[in-house]
Amino acid sequence: MGKKQTDEELLKEFEWARDHIPDEAVPEAEPGEREKILERMESGRGK
Repeated sequence: MGKKQTDEELLKEFEWARDHIPDEAVPEAEPGEREKILERMESGRGK
């Protein structure tokens, strides 16, 4: 596993991606994938 990023580093990476990667370049999630991710996060297994 790699180095854990700080909140500031994650924010800078997010802002860079937001400004440089067009929306159409990001693949669509599979049907139901969002719900699966939310369930994992809510149950604490997404850590």
